[in-house]
Amino acid sequence: MMKPLSIVKDENKLDLNNSGTVLLARLIPVHDIKLQKEFQELFPLIPANVEKITQRIIESGYDKSQPVHLWNKDGAQVLIDGHHRREGAIRAGLHEIPCYLHSFPSIDEALEYAISLQTDRRNLNDAELLKALKIVDTLKTRGLGAEGEKGKSAARSAQILGISTSRVEKTRMVEKYATDEIKEKISSGELTLNKAYQMVRDSQKPETTVRKEKKTSKEVILVLQNVQNYLQNNDIDGLKIYVEKVLSV
Repeated sequence: MMKPLSIVKDENKLDLNNSGTVLLARLIPVHDIKLQKEFQELFPLIPANVEKITQRIIESGYDKSQPVHLWNKDGAQVLIDGHHRREGAIRAGLHEIPCYLHSFPSIDEALEYAISLQTDRRNLNDAELLKALKIVDTLKTRGLGAEGEKGKSAARSAQILGISTSRVEKTRMVEKYATDEIKEKISSGELTLNKAYQMVRDSQKPETTVRKEKKTSKEVILVLQNVQNYLQNNDIDGLKIYVEKVLSV
């Protein structure tokens, strides 16, 4: 039997300001909440976390300070954040839960907001960070917040994800150069992003050793040719790794 859930009725006390728009928390039947693949796959359900939330709801009721977030998309109420809470509420037998309704002009902005909510609450693990950064960068290449300069792009992604710009750049290198095997090990928790980054750097070793103390003309020419190849292919990340390896020899 479904259990009713009470909530404060004065919606003015539950407002949330987002980009100048006041959004009100309200009770919505859980089965009226629509799921969409992009948001489900963003941060997949962790069974242990669902079980923990379910037990907490059964024992203490739903925490009304933690509403789920919905995108009011063409009349459909799409869940963008709170998949664990929704699933736990269903398993605990709740009929409705508190929700914030948002209006977004596009799925890109809805995804960016969903990611920012997660990073505001907690630190993403390495597998989540790798996936989230890939999505954030994809959004920018489609025009959302594109800023032209690489440094500004890294800074914007760092702000969204709540990490440093250097961590953004390292994660990008892993996403671009790591093998599928390495990425799978990151997803399973077998390998950290830092270790993967070191492995990527090692795999980008220059073909010829260039000594700092004394470089032959042949070696210098080879280095310049390699640099030119990276520039012609517009592979700035690869060039950065190559130069770092040359200078470290």
